[in-house]
Amino acid sequence: MKKVLISFVFIFIFLFGITYSSYAANRVTNQRCLTITGTFTAKNWVGGSMMVGCGGDNGKFCKGQVEKVKPGKKFTLTKCSCPPYANGCLVVGRNLKLKNDGPQKRPRVRVIGDRVPNKCTLDVKKNVCGRNGDVINGNFKVTCKKDVCPVPAQVLNVKVTCPNCQTQDTTQETTDETSQDIRQEDEQN
Repeated sequence: MKKVLISFVFIFIFLFGITYSSYAANRVTNQRCLTITGTFTAKNWVGGSMMVGCGGDNGKFCKGQVEKVKPGKKFTLTKCSCPPYANGCLVVGRNLKLKNDGPQKRPRVRVIGDRVPNKCTLDVKKNVCGRNGDVINGNFKVTCKKDVCPVPAQVLNVKVTCPNCQTQDTTQETTDETSQDIRQEDEQN
């Protein structure tokens, strides 16, 4: 009796494992739609997140998708469909919306506002596309320029620091001659 019970438990665990693994596999890739996976990398990033998205078709499975992603994190879009007239399916920007305004009311991703923050450039492969059932790579990188603090006019014994700029500490100390010049200007005003 024990052997039958143990056999039944092993069979149950085996069947449950197969069912769960096929469910998990379908969560990562959707065989009915195009799947785009990738990583967002950034250099001198100004903060916040970016959005990635893809358009869809008129069916009930591949409706298009928009997701937020932070630097260093991976993303997976599983509801994509790349129409033959598109110049690629992957859209990257700070603010994206999925709208049904494409040909034949197909869902398309629209960029709202600026694609990337000021002083930043987006490096993403052009024409990222594939057929339904494919899994393709959509890695992208954003590179931002560092701000350099402006150096203000000389002021007696004042230390200037700039918290959001490149590390640049400027301590301005004046000589006795410069101090006299500043005092004379103050007296004239």
